[in-house]
Amino acid sequence: MKEPSNLRPIPGAALGPILRCLLAAALWVLALSSNAQLANSGWPKVHGNAQNTGQGSGSYATSTLQWSFQALGTVSDPAIGPDGTVYFTDRTASSGTADLYAVDGATGKLKWSDLHMGMTLSSPAIGANGILYLTGYLQLLIGNQFIVTYYYLFAINSANGNLMWLDYLPVGSTNSPTIGPNGDVYISEYAFAGSTGALKWTSSTSGGLNCPAVGPDGAIYSGSYSGAGNATDPSTGSEIWSIKTKNEIATSPVVGPNGTDNSVYFGSYDDSLYAVDSMARIAFTPLTT
Repeated sequence: MKEPSNLRPIPGAALGPILRCLLAAALWVLALSSNAQLANSGWPKVHGNAQNTGQGSGSYATSTLQWSFQALGTVSDPAIGPDGTVYFTDRTASSGTADLYAVDGATGKLKWSDLHMGMTLSSPAIGANGILYLTGYLQLLIGNQFIVTYYYLFAINSANGNLMWLDYLPVGSTNSPTIGPNGDVYISEYAFAGSTGALKWTSSTSGGLNCPAVGPDGAIYSGSYSGAGNATDPSTGSEIWSIKTKNEIATSPVVGPNGTDNSVYFGSYDDSLYAVDSMARIAFTPLTT
């Protein structure tokens, strides 16, 4: 094919900045795409987005109180829907009940609430499909001595609070789930189809302690009781890589672009912060005591 006659070679000195700009733009687009199945709002889940960066969108708040809402117990981290509705749970220790609320973000008026007797509920995450996902556990006392705990993943219609489906979690988790770019829901070591609740896979990693993070490439990052920081294939649940720390990783991992690297950060109970590059090499542990 004949090249257009108006093309001119780009000087070598100018090529580097151009490539860096193109790479930065590509990373930005990938980061957006990894949030594609979260609701299009400033704060659709705990930690703000699929990468757990804690960065929301919108203007800064002022010190003027707009409204307050009186719940029945301790309030969880909220999630915000595309229309500004605020979703959160509470927990009443004395009665052992939990509620899920939907409150108008502009007025603070209750839209609906859903009572879960004997349950403890996580913070919700809202998908682009309008479904709220959250975990919960139920404790039963047997013979006044032994407590049996059952863990569940709930899918709730955000418009009215109706239950759409629930799944039993053989390995418990009380953390908020994460929604991947394909709409799958990730919690502990499980992946569920967001629309139906069908179990898609169980990973070989054990004891997920936190809210997983999703990288721009779709990889799922989580920590464990055993002190492992894991990267999991979103299609199969197989381990991509794992790094070992000296104690539990009980905090949620964070994914953030670092130059041309897609670094993942893990905080451990060994008093260290670990930064891991995409090839699972520990880059640094800057915070130690």
